[in-house]
Amino acid sequence: MNWRIRTALAVGAATLAVIALVGCTSKITNLSLASTANVDLSKKYTLVASNVSAKSSTVSFLLYFGTEDLSYYKALSDCLAEHDGDLMTNVKVTTTSYWLILGFYTDYKVAGDVWKVADGQAELIPEEAYDLLLTRDRPLLVSSDGTDALPAYGMELPPPTITQ
Repeated sequence: MNWRIRTALAVGAATLAVIALVGCTSKITNLSLASTANVDLSKKYTLVASNVSAKSSTVSFLLYFGTEDLSYYKALSDCLAEHDGDLMTNVKVTTTSYWLILGFYTDYKVAGDVWKVADGQAELIPEEAYDLLLTRDRPLLVSSDGTDALPAYGMELPPPTITQ
């Protein structure tokens, strides 16, 4: 084989390898509160795990045929199931994509704090339970004894009532 052909093939193979290794990570969203099921915010919740994360991934070739969920729902569901939680707060969602020659590989990562309903659990320390408090400025998660308050960003306040 001619040295020029070998050189061209080597350069072409190296270029394809570099293209296949190119990836991009981006933040999709930050969520104050997320769950895969309906939650009752009037109940008390206890923090069961802090700074936890889970990943889900998908591979698509040329076209997406709708066989897998292309969202972070599975990662969120896995995170809640792993820690037996009902909801997550301070959720950060990122995606990392790697371009393949005929498609792409995508990772979805969900990270945050996992909470569980605290009703009827005698072993819980009272300071671990939080109530949702709607203040005039913003909603807060307030500990049962009132010593700790966490902002609940992203939640909409109800409209003010007007009395005459």
